[in-house]
Amino acid sequence: MTAGIETLRTIAETGVWAAIESAGKRFLHGLGDAAAAAGVSIHPTRAGTMFGLFFTEFPVRSWEDAKQADTERFAAFHRAMLQRGVYFAPSQFETGFLSTVHGDAEIETTVAAASEAFAALA
Repeated sequence: MTAGIETLRTIAETGVWAAIESAGKRFLHGLGDAAAAAGVSIHPTRAGTMFGLFFTEFPVRSWEDAKQADTERFAAFHRAMLQRGVYFAPSQFETGFLSTVHGDAEIETTVAAASEAFAALA
């Protein structure tokens, strides 16, 4: 327990959590903007360092909402991202994670690939 508390204290004191939180916001806004520019409806979700994408026009707040998302379109997006060298979880019901290795360059590269992938889906 002490090790866990010290880890959390170090993360808070060094600004790691704030940096990852900021990166998460930039990443999801970038994906949302890229989808909108291509005319593709997605609803990105995020909680801290966890994120997900649902191909739907409405917010996903429950399993009932999630079940209505377009899984075939997500599968096409997943394949398009793989072709561009970016690996997302293969199901929109799975969660992606950001970490300290995901900096500006990684976010920009991923959003650029997503822009191309969304355009291919439009």
